[in-house]
Amino acid sequence: MKTLKLTLSLSLGLMFFGTVNAQKYGATPEDSLECIKNLSVYSGFYKHKSYKDAVASWKKACEICPKSSKNLYLRGAGMYRTFMNENKANPERVEQLFDTLMWIYDRRIEHFGQEGYVLGRKGSDMLNLGGDDDVEPAYETLLKSFELQGSRTEPGVLVTLYMAQYKMYKDDKVKKEDLLELYPKLMDVVDANRSSKKPKTAELYLNAEENLAKMFAPVADCPDLIQLFEPKFNDDSENLKLNKNIIKLMDAKNCEDSDLYIKVAVKLNEQEPTANSAFSIGKWYLKKAEYTNAIQYFVQAAELGGDDVKLKEDAYYRAAASALGARDYPKVRELCRKLLQVNPNNGEAYILIGDAYSGASKTCGENECEKRAGYWAAYDQYLKAKSVDPSLAEKVGTKLGAVKAQFPKQADCFFYGIQDGAAYQVGCWIGESTTVRVNE
Repeated sequence: MKTLKLTLSLSLGLMFFGTVNAQKYGATPEDSLECIKNLSVYSGFYKHKSYKDAVASWKKACEICPKSSKNLYLRGAGMYRTFMNENKANPERVEQLFDTLMWIYDRRIEHFGQEGYVLGRKGSDMLNLGGDDDVEPAYETLLKSFELQGSRTEPGVLVTLYMAQYKMYKDDKVKKEDLLELYPKLMDVVDANRSSKKPKTAELYLNAEENLAKMFAPVADCPDLIQLFEPKFNDDSENLKLNKNIIKLMDAKNCEDSDLYIKVAVKLNEQEPTANSAFSIGKWYLKKAEYTNAIQYFVQAAELGGDDVKLKEDAYYRAAASALGARDYPKVRELCRKLLQVNPNNGEAYILIGDAYSGASKTCGENECEKRAGYWAAYDQYLKAKSVDPSLAEKVGTKLGAVKAQFPKQADCFFYGIQDGAAYQVGCWIGESTTVRVNE
């Protein structure tokens, strides 16, 4: 009676599906009936995790109606991974099960497509579950998946692909250069997905980035990167993608002090100027005491900073500090005034202006009294610094003491009719109104 009911049920089901849908359940009505029966039987066992009982009906369904459901292959792969785990003590049996698992992936691609995605899963299982002989095929499979999927490559596939290539490198089957060139390509995919609107997805790619970095760290050092990429850059300096990869790799290995790094960074900033890239270049030149170049890039960073007030403030400050290093005192004041437009309460800007006035003082004026008038203007700027930012009191105190020691003697000013406490207009480019201050 139960058999009759099942047969009637299945027959009615086929009528409901119609001719077109029924075809995917078998070539003939009889096949379709047998297909649905086996799908039902294996699914029931599968849901209760009775995989050994499920597998016979699962195989029959794969044979009769391979296009009936993608779940045939999803579930089949899961069952065979379990079988492999249960038979670890029997290598020969594991190898047979592994071959079937690979067959499942191939059949899934054949009947349901998604080649790039499925090859990623297949290659990962090849590497993680296969033997030493499967490393190279796993790498080729994962590489093909990566080439097909591009920025859609799953984070686990990125890591597994690099792991496979690293194992081949340890076995002398690929060169160090191959590892160096693959790493930035994988990181491009991480970068494309790190800001995903799905928090879990973003987290997985960030985890992949961390794992990739751990594998990359022992592979190369700065001399390796320079030896590999300097000829390529010299031959093709306009290659934007190459330049981005070089910078990414050199950043990862802290190679910012190298000449190659700055050459590539400057070229990349020409191709795609950004506030951050300009700022980084400015820091490099400042560290090397190449002040003119540093000023150029810090100013560019500030101008590209948009609404990033902190970056603009920092960039103008460093540009002014660079100008002070170059002893371009008028430029110091010009840049500090731009900084004060961004933040009127930046006391450090007033200190730099004071330093510029102090440095230029003896070049302004005709006599001993006038040539020290710049120190009076500097003294005023230091007082302003403390008034807008009391936290600078100690630093300002030192500055005030230093310039006060440079004030002219009373006798030097008296001879020219310049009286202590009187108003005074400092000459040359300084042009500030100040108060006469003398030492006894």
